[in-house]
Amino acid sequence: MNEFQDFLYRAVQPDKQDGNYDFVRLHNIAKYIIFHKEGSEATLLMATHMLDSHKELLSEPPQGDSATRVTSLTHQILSQKVTQFEVWKVQMSSLDQRAQNIINLVSGQVSPKCLNGLTT
Repeated sequence: MNEFQDFLYRAVQPDKQDGNYDFVRLHNIAKYIIFHKEGSEATLLMATHMLDSHKELLSEPPQGDSATRVTSLTHQILSQKVTQFEVWKVQMSSLDQRAQNIINLVSGQVSPKCLNGLTT
């Protein structure tokens, strides 16, 4: 189990003393997921624009074997990075949905006292 899964697992376990869930921790996890989701979307947008600019700038391929090779490698690397961030965006959306499901499941058992520590 990785560190985040362990953190999430501990957040959804009721407290042994009072039986309440750590709703503040769950709220913070949901917040961090949103921050990462926004970051991945922004990075994906930037990488996509870089790839588009690269295609536009190199509509006329450079002359020479090494220039052609560098151009090809640059295009491959940018394409790979765009794909990685597309995958990350899907994973963040899935993680966001799972966190919301957990929050919805335990929110019916949260006392108003637990909600006092929530911040946005």
